[in-house]
Amino acid sequence: MELNILGQDLLLDGDVLNKLADPLMHMLRNAVDHSIESSELRFDRGKGESGQVTLNFRQEGNSIVVDCSDDGNGLDYERIREVAISKRLLSEHDRPDNQSLAQMILQSGFSTSQKVTQVSGRGVGMDVVHNTIQSLNGAMDIGDAKEGGTRVTLRLPITLLTSHCLLAGVGDDKIFAIPTISLTQILSPGTGTLTRVGDAISYQLAQDIFTATSLNRLIGVPENFETKDLNNCSVLLVQTTEGVTAVIVERVITSYDLVVKNMGAYIKSISGIAGVSMLGDGTVVSVLDLAALLDSSSQADPVASSRATRVDDARPQAALPKVLIVDDSLSVRNSLSQLMKDGGYRTVTARDGLEAVNLLESEVPDIVLTDLEMPRMNGLDLTSFIRKSEQWSPLPVVMITSRTMAKHRQQAEMAGVNRYITKPFTEDEVLASIDEQLTALS
Repeated sequence: MELNILGQDLLLDGDVLNKLADPLMHMLRNAVDHSIESSELRFDRGKGESGQVTLNFRQEGNSIVVDCSDDGNGLDYERIREVAISKRLLSEHDRPDNQSLAQMILQSGFSTSQKVTQVSGRGVGMDVVHNTIQSLNGAMDIGDAKEGGTRVTLRLPITLLTSHCLLAGVGDDKIFAIPTISLTQILSPGTGTLTRVGDAISYQLAQDIFTATSLNRLIGVPENFETKDLNNCSVLLVQTTEGVTAVIVERVITSYDLVVKNMGAYIKSISGIAGVSMLGDGTVVSVLDLAALLDSSSQADPVASSRATRVDDARPQAALPKVLIVDDSLSVRNSLSQLMKDGGYRTVTARDGLEAVNLLESEVPDIVLTDLEMPRMNGLDLTSFIRKSEQWSPLPVVMITSRTMAKHRQQAEMAGVNRYITKPFTEDEVLASIDEQLTALS
C-alpha cells in the first residue's frame, strides 16, 4: 500500500494535531482492513498492484478540511445494512439510500468486521473518530471516493492556524492579510494588462482574459486609483465557484507566516473573513477569504442576477420562499438544496445549528429544514432557540433525520418541531411538508 500526503505544508495548532492523530490512524487502518484488496484481486480488476491511500489537508475559509480516500473496494452497503438490521437500527422492510447507510457506520459500536484484528483497531468503530471530531466542534462525512473506494472527510474550525499571508494595503491606512494558499497566482505590477470599460474591468495575461475587480470594491472601500494607475497595481488570481477572477490590489506590503485565530463561537460569522491575526507591532488585521468575498459579491451583483433570471419569469426572485437547510453532511445539504430549487424555493445552507443561528438575521428564511444530530448545536437546540426567540418563534421547522425511535420524535415535538420526517424520505413527502407549513403560516 502507498500513502500519499497532500497539503503537508499547512500548519495546525499543536493541540488539534495531537487530538487528530488517533482518528487519522484509525481511518488509515480502516482503509487497509476494509477497502484495499489483495494484489491478486487488484490485478484482476485492472488496478495497480499497490493500493493508494491519500490524506489531503487543506484550508477552506475558516475551516481545516482533512480528506482520507482510497482506491479500494469502497463501502459494502449490503454488509452495513445487515449489521444495522442485526442491531435493530433498521427493519427488514427499510430501504435507506447509500448516504444514509454510510452514516450508520458512525453509530456507537457499529463495525462490519467479521473478526477483530490489530489492523481493524481491535473492534473500535468509526464512532470513536466521530466523537473525537465532535469534541473539537468539527463535522465528519463518509461516502464513496471518486477513485471508486471510500472517502472520509473531517472538517474542523480554525482555532490557531499558521498560514503564509500577503499583507495588502487598502487606502491610506488599512491593512488586510490574504492567505497565499487561496491564490492561484500572484502577479506583480506591469504583468498583463488591465482595461476598464465603464465600471467593468478585465485583465489579460498572455492569451487569457479574466473578469477583474478591486479589493477596495470587495470590502466596500472607495477606489483611490485612476484608470491610468491600474497597471501599477498588483493582481491576484483567485479560483472561485465560477472560475478564476483577477483581484486588483493597491499595494502589496510584504508577506509573513501569521498565526490566524477564528472569531470565536459566539461572534456571528462574517462572510469573507477567515479569521484575525496580530502583527509584530501589535496591529490586529483581518484575514480575508477572497473566494468567499468574490462569491458573495457575484450573488449580490444585480447585473449578474439579471443574467441568471429569465426575462419571461412572471414571479420575481424576491417573492420565492427561502428555505434554510441545516445539516452537517455536505452531500445531504447539496441534495436537499437541489430539491428545493427544483421545487421553486430559494435556499441557504448551514453546517450546524450555531451557524444557522448566525445566518438568521441576514438571510431571513421562511422555513427551516434541519437534521437532528449535528456538532456544536444540534437540531433540537436550534429549534428551542427559535421557539424562545421573540422574532423567530413563528418560523416553521421541519426535521429530517435517520432517528426513527419514538423518544426522538417526542423530543422533537417537545422542542417545537412542526414536522418530523425520517430517512429514507421521498421528495414528494418533503415538498408536501414544506408547502403545508408555509400555507398554515400564511
